[in-house]
Amino acid sequence: AEKISEAAEEAEVRGAELEEERRELEENLGSLRYSLKESKRFQHKRVQDLEGQVQKLERQKKKLEAEQVARVRSAAPIQDSKHDDVAGKLKRLKELNERLRQDVKNAEEDGSSAQLAKLKAEKDKWKRSEAEELEKVARGEDLLEKLSSSEGSLQRSARELRNRAALLQKQVAELDISAEQTSLQL
Repeated sequence: AEKISEAAEEAEVRGAELEEERRELEENLGSLRYSLKESKRFQHKRVQDLEGQVQKLERQKKKLEAEQVARVRSAAPIQDSKHDDVAGKLKRLKELNERLRQDVKNAEEDGSSAQLAKLKAEKDKWKRSEAEELEKVARGEDLLEKLSSSEGSLQRSARELRNRAALLQKQVAELDISAEQTSLQL
């Protein structure tokens, strides 16, 4: 009878210990559930933030691309038409210069010094005009070069934004996988 009462006491003590352990496990389970919910909430908020950043970067990228296209479109026709105008003027100036040379040659043959002086002055005027036009062409070509350089820079910026958006999307996907694995573990 004594053994039975000792066994009963031991069973009662063991039952109390098991009950205490069960209570602790339930508390731990509750805190783990709460931690999981908080972790999911945080990850969800982080995903939303990252998605917002991706959308913002995509809007910036589209805006930059639109600005670049607008700049290139607005600059190209102007430059082309200016270049064509300048090229036409240069051609006309060269033709006039050639005619003046012919006139000078004819005048020299005729011996008319007054007409020769007048023609030489006109020739000098046209040479100066030709030099100015050549300078304008050079400035136009410099401007075209700068615009091309700017276009390259904008393309690099757009590529960097696309790469950054892809990286953010990858991070979002990894966070989703991590959240899913965490929930499966619990």
